[in-house]
Amino acid sequence: MFYNQFILTKSRSFAPNWSDESWNKENIGDFFLFCHPELNLTKKETKKSSIFLLGYVHDWEFPEQSNERIIAGLDIDVSIIDLIYQLSKFSGDFVIIYQTDGEIFLFNDACGQKEVYYDVNYQNFGSQPKLLAEVVDLVPYEDEDSINFFKSIEFSKKKHFVNESTHVKNVKHLLPNHYLDLNAKNTVRFFPLFPREERPLKEVAQKAAVMIKGYLKSIAYRNDLALAVTGGFDSRTLFFGKSGG
Repeated sequence: MFYNQFILTKSRSFAPNWSDESWNKENIGDFFLFCHPELNLTKKETKKSSIFLLGYVHDWEFPEQSNERIIAGLDIDVSIIDLIYQLSKFSGDFVIIYQTDGEIFLFNDACGQKEVYYDVNYQNFGSQPKLLAEVVDLVPYEDEDSINFFKSIEFSKKKHFVNESTHVKNVKHLLPNHYLDLNAKNTVRFFPLFPREERPLKEVAQKAAVMIKGYLKSIAYRNDLALAVTGGFDSRTLFFGKSGG
């Protein structure tokens, strides 16, 4: 149940009602973090700060680097923006929980592959609304437009949420390139960190090719890879990146 997922909650009633699976547990300020045993959890702590990685990060320059070595190499006694800048060179599917000077921040990978849902009171954060339902009552919409939209054929086919809204009134969906400030109870867009800089197409293409190969190599160091080749541009790019073509 809830394979490879997590919940960060202030609720003290969650653990006693949980299944007999041995979830990993951490205390983060006033919150309790629970991670499914198959979800990779990597952490680093100093006297001032702590960081928790849920999932995987990959380094294109040093693809043999493990999660542990990447996280150990971060300077975590910094601002949230400085930490995000350090992590910006890495790819992966992950959630970062960062605590420093009594403040707690949460963000995910640039594509939002490791999803985060949270209640509007900023008391509970997790992988999906159904998991949040273990600690908070999910409130249905009452207005006719919302009810009709979430019952529509269009929504049922693709399950695409609009902006940060979800199919329940009191749960939101974290957008990519945003972080949650748990103390201030708000969401902050952090990308782009710098103004866009124009580069020659050939220079960008050459660097992107090296980065793709590096990320794929990093993934292959940790897992067996299977690539679906459709004949489209994206799949062929990944195929040649993996094969070295």
